[in-house]
Amino acid sequence: MLSSQSQSQPSKGVALVTGAARGIGRGIALRLAEDGYDVAVNDLPGTPELDEVVKMIVDKGRRALATPGDVSEESVVTEMIQSTVKALGSLDVVRGAHAFSPTEPPSPLPPLFSVSVGLPRA
Repeated sequence: MLSSQSQSQPSKGVALVTGAARGIGRGIALRLAEDGYDVAVNDLPGTPELDEVVKMIVDKGRRALATPGDVSEESVVTEMIQSTVKALGSLDVVRGAHAFSPTEPPSPLPPLFSVSVGLPRA
């Protein structure tokens, strides 16, 4: 879902923030918008707070895109990146603020990082 209103100033770039519906991720997304970035926000599907964050970003005069999905799935991350670039024109900043399941050991590199910089998965 792409939301926008007329921008008061040109964008400094496009950011993608995972885990953006609550807590630190929300704070990062809102700060990037305040600093002049258009922001794609991600969290798990069905997270109602994600739409609230989109509205808050738009209210700051920036474009926003909700990209729900599970970042532990590489194909979802690839689609999220592609949809961000298609809707917002580029991708300049990626910030992961998502949590991993405490029942599974973490991978050597988080999936979003591996996909976004093109590194082989461990």
